[in-house]
Amino acid sequence: LMAGVVVIDPHQRIPPEGFSEHPESDELAYVVEGSAVFGREDGELRIEASDFIFNPRGTKHYVRNDSNKPCKIIWALSPPINI
Repeated sequence: LMAGVVVIDPHQRIPPEGFSEHPESDELAYVVEGSAVFGREDGELRIEASDFIFNPRGTKHYVRNDSNKPCKIIWALSPPINI
């Protein structure tokens, strides 16, 4: 398991362009505070504080904060990726 916390600043997108993908790892994320848009190739979902997201391995995705407040997310990847 690999885990961490990310703070997405207002009007920030991760990654800045395109998609992120973890071919060998499932991802679970919990929104601690704020809100954001979670996007995949099949559409977008608004996420807010206390929401959980499960992103299956190999699913292309991004996160975008359209608000004027930071969004804090705890994430976990299993199995861990090589950095």
